[in-house]
Amino acid sequence: MRNIGFYIVSPIGKVLFNTKLKISDIADKIGINRSYLSNIFKREMKMSPQAFLIQVRLERAAQLLRGSDM
Repeated sequence: MRNIGFYIVSPIGKVLFNTKLKISDIADKIGINRSYLSNIFKREMKMSPQAFLIQVRLERAAQLLRGSDM
């Protein structure tokens, strides 16, 4: 069975580049309390949901820049 981190990250991945994405939206989507989501996420992923989102967005931006014709 996959760990809880997978179930948290999965909905984030689907709306990852939505600049208005809020942790409470993710918590609502998977049916848990926002604080509980943050605690579980930190325990499983070793970073806050906000830090994860920023890291993934920066990695994706760098990937897009490397692939562009700039």
